[in-house]
Amino acid sequence: MPRPITKINAPEPELLAALDCFAARVATIVVDRLRAGTDPRWVDQHQSPLGARRHCAAVRRRIAEGAGGAELIGRRALLEQQALTEELARNRTKRRAAADDVQGLADELGLKLVGGGRK
Repeated sequence: MPRPITKINAPEPELLAALDCFAARVATIVVDRLRAGTDPRWVDQHQSPLGARRHCAAVRRRIAEGAGGAELIGRRALLEQQALTEELARNRTKRRAAADDVQGLADELGLKLVGGGRK
């Protein structure tokens, strides 16, 4: 015995209008997020002078701290130029402090560093 064929009713015009509004809103959000990656104000991990690992770590840390200037969009980690400048300055300060610690320890022990204390 064959199954009866049920006719699918056409959607109501109000439903179609609501779906159009929803689709337009979603499309706007998607376009904004995709443009964020091509905007010159944003730098992703592949173009970052920090290198990919430090760049991604900086993005995760800034998002966790709520510092702003960082976005994760899909697999792309983005930093604004201002945030990137702050991260570069932050890393230089850490390195300088570590070099001062090495020099201070050498002075305390009465040692002379050869080659500036770098490997």
